[in-house]
Amino acid sequence: MFSGIVLVAVSFFAWMAPSYIDNFHVIVEELYSPGVIVTNIYVALGAITGILAIYIVLRMKFDLPQKFTVKRVKRLMRTTFTLWWLTFISGLSFYLIYYVL
Repeated sequence: MFSGIVLVAVSFFAWMAPSYIDNFHVIVEELYSPGVIVTNIYVALGAITGILAIYIVLRMKFDLPQKFTVKRVKRLMRTTFTLWWLTFISGLSFYLIYYVL
């Protein structure tokens, strides 16, 4: 699981983030177009899901201080899994809007 998260983080910082930053002027100009709305939802969900997944892996691999621990880990994992599915669906919508339609 850790290697998968590292691979996603590398692809995010190598390709996705620079592309989003390079096209930020388009995002600002066409803020209410369907493609930009789906893109922003995809970015927000992906970032939240990635942060939660990294936290879960760190919690499993290392002994975190008490103030960083969550008592209900199953709920956190289910939330992360649900957000992952929503990110997947918004990514599929992103693909359909920009490459199929």
